[in-house]
Formats: sequence, structure tokens, C-alpha cells
Amino acid sequence: MTDEEPGVLAKELHQIIVKAVPKTSFLAKYGGVLYTVMPREKDNHFCGVFIHKDHVQIVFNNGSRLTDRAHVLLGQGRSRRHINFYSAKELRETDIVGLLRQAAKQ
Repeated sequence: MTDEEPGVLAKELHQIIVKAVPKTSFLAKYGGVLYTVMPREKDNHFCGVFIHKDHVQIVFNNGSRLTDRAHVLLGQGRSRRHINFYSAKELRETDIVGLLRQAAKQ
């Protein structure tokens, strides 16, 4: 991953999230960007995007409840699931739009 790619990838994820869930609000917090459809409720975000050294991660707070038809979610925790993107080529909008819409409704 080039030095510029994580930022570009995070911006692409942001555009996909806002397109999939148009009424979303976002807030920089915990070293990333959190997304919510209920901005007046504290800590009620449905996903977050975080830039790491070698990848960009989207985290779904209630990911264990999501129907993951493309089998892209990672993690074994009680609730959170995530997807790691190591290059822009891996970012397939069709794989995550359904997950985003489900997560925003929970």
C-alpha cells in the first residue's frame, strides 16, 4: 500500500457509506470516523472507518447480527465485525452496501 493509498481508500469508503445511507452523520472519534443515523444519541454509531499502517478497516458495531452474503466480515467477538482493505482494488461497493444498510437500521 502506498503512502497516499490509505487516505484515498478511506475517502472512497466514506463516499460509499454516505451514498448507501444518505441520512448518515459522521464524527471524527477514536482515531477514525464514526457514522450514525442518530447523531443526538451518544455512542450510537453503526460503523466506523479507521486508517492503519498497512490497511483501512471498516468496523460494524453489531456486525454479528448482519447477514453477510458475500462472506467478507471478519472477527469472532460477541458483536463487532470488520473488513480490512489492503488496496483500492479490494474495495467492492456491492459487497458492503447491503451490510451498511442493515447496520444503519439496527
